[in-house]
Amino acid sequence: MTYVEFFDKNVIENICSSLKDTPEKILLIGPDRRLMEKYVKRYRRLFNERGYNPEFICKSVSRSNLQDAVSLLEEIVNINNEFIFEISGGENILCVALGIVLERYPDRNIDVRRCSKGDAVLSVKENIQLHGGEPTTYSWNMTPDFCEDVAAIWSICKKNVRKWNGQINTFETITYTGNCNEKCKIYRNIVEDLKKAGLIKKFYRNEKGFVIEYKNSQVRKCLTKAGLALELKIYTEASGLKDANGNLIYNDVMTSVTIDWDGIDEDYDTENEIDVVLMHGMTPVFVSCKNGIVEMDELYKLSMVAERFGGKNAKKALVVNSLSDNDFGRFFINRARDMGITLLVNIQNMSDEELRKKLASLWC
Repeated sequence: MTYVEFFDKNVIENICSSLKDTPEKILLIGPDRRLMEKYVKRYRRLFNERGYNPEFICKSVSRSNLQDAVSLLEEIVNINNEFIFEISGGENILCVALGIVLERYPDRNIDVRRCSKGDAVLSVKENIQLHGGEPTTYSWNMTPDFCEDVAAIWSICKKNVRKWNGQINTFETITYTGNCNEKCKIYRNIVEDLKKAGLIKKFYRNEKGFVIEYKNSQVRKCLTKAGLALELKIYTEASGLKDANGNLIYNDVMTSVTIDWDGIDEDYDTENEIDVVLMHGMTPVFVSCKNGIVEMDELYKLSMVAERFGGKNAKKALVVNSLSDNDFGRFFINRARDMGITLLVNIQNMSDEELRKKLASLWC
């Protein structure tokens, strides 16, 4: 079987059908052979890592010469016995040419399809690699016990986000230097809450400085970076969301994702970090989490990365715990809406059920 794909610059359009039912050959037709061959390298890697090895063929055609397009499609119709034209994307001239060929060969039973993106799935890693990047992430061991720790950390954090950030910054300073200066904030109520939850076993000062004993290394990481309380709350909640049929809403979820823009190991790489990336089938959702003051440029950074590594399929969401009801806050909300970014504001005031409901709809 050969799939004939009208080449589209949107990476996903060219292989969505092939991911569901991988054919022996995939024929790409478009005006830019160099770009098609660049994409084919990414496609071949994806299929090979899934255990498939379809043959890719690239055919170039002018975007302004209808007769050439018709001739090429006629050649395909006359050579191939089993083929499917996939017309989800590509140049309009190719669809016009296909219409002419269908009229000329009414008895050929030519199969024409449009891909339904809900029929296939990609992992976060596969999606980013298809768009030319290379993702890396910290590998959390998401045991049931650690998920309970994340929930406990969030329940303490959300009582007072500003004080939480100050306390976590102090823990970070003490953990990595053994001491802290007069600027370090110690909020006894937060420390006591962490002790009661078993997240901190010891916290005291002796003649050598401060001593902190954490429950384990993962908890220590959570309590020495202020933003992780919110980030991991979003990650754990999104990972377990299910639809009415009991199926996971997001087939893959990654947190603290660092994206190398070209996947090449160089001294000066362009990199961006996204707090959480979700995959619903072939639809990526890029989520930025801000557990404190949020600046306007956060909207632009999120939008740039999402569009670069998700194309027109990408969804964008910004989760914030602090957005004032003033001119800046109102302008921020309007700007986010104009940029197609979903805002989840002041989630420290949301119930878990309310938060889950909002997260479940981010891909829509």
